[in-house]
Amino acid sequence: MRSRVATLVSSCSLMVSIATLWSQVMTLWSRVETLVSSCKDLRALMILSRDLVVSSRDLMVSIRSLMVSNPC
Repeated sequence: MRSRVATLVSSCSLMVSIATLWSQVMTLWSRVETLVSSCKDLRALMILSRDLVVSSRDLMVSIRSLMVSNPC
């Protein structure tokens, strides 16, 4: 019974991690689209590229924590 509960909790945790990861991928994609569409303004381009770097770093941290918490 305890192993079933542990497996269920682990599965739920994995699904939440994947959902968070997917959300971050979609946010990153949205920022890339915005960056490409606003290449006319250099200041906006610099601000968006900084946001893109931050989003990429957040995504990599999430991937790393997902790999650590759920080894294959």
